[in-house]
Amino acid sequence: MNISNTIAANVRQTVANFPKGRVFTVEDISIEVELKQAVQRSLSRLIEEGSIRRIYKGIYYKPEVSRILKGRVLPPNIDQTVKVISVKNNEIIQMHGALACNRLGLSTQMPMTKVFHTNGSSREIEIGGARIKFLHTNNDQLLQYAGTNVGIAISALHYFGRRFVNIEVIEKIRLKLTPREFRRLQKASLPAWIKKPLNSLAHG
Repeated sequence: MNISNTIAANVRQTVANFPKGRVFTVEDISIEVELKQAVQRSLSRLIEEGSIRRIYKGIYYKPEVSRILKGRVLPPNIDQTVKVISVKNNEIIQMHGALACNRLGLSTQMPMTKVFHTNGSSREIEIGGARIKFLHTNNDQLLQYAGTNVGIAISALHYFGRRFVNIEVIEKIRLKLTPREFRRLQKASLPAWIKKPLNSLAHG
């Protein structure tokens, strides 16, 4: 077996071991730069076979079929896809406050477009039929603990704003976090109008 066939076999086996619904990049298969093009060719063959899908430039998806929707292929998980994009581009990506509020049960409104803050470039892409918008920000406080429940809480608090953040809002958020996560939120770098009710609850 020559090296090309060996690489193809390794790629096929690696993808076969991925769970259904997995979003991945070439780097998840090989970290050797000189093998990247060979791996990409192997992935292209798997796309032609229908084993995987290319959902964005350099990002792939191993389809997961819904048992409820009569074998319909489920769209890739947006949170997982955003994490992959974050690692691939070496950028910090934080959930936008409107989506964060919905995720924490502070709002019943579900944004039609999934929006995220980033220290990278502003742009809009489509993943599995869903529109995803990235908005550039230089606000380091807003980008703290990106991709975690603590980060979601920080984004929600910034979105609520000075006028609406109070002890009641903090208490609702506390109930959505583990004690450890809430302590991290308390220790995060936050503006005084968030720190005051946060500390009042902590010391109450």
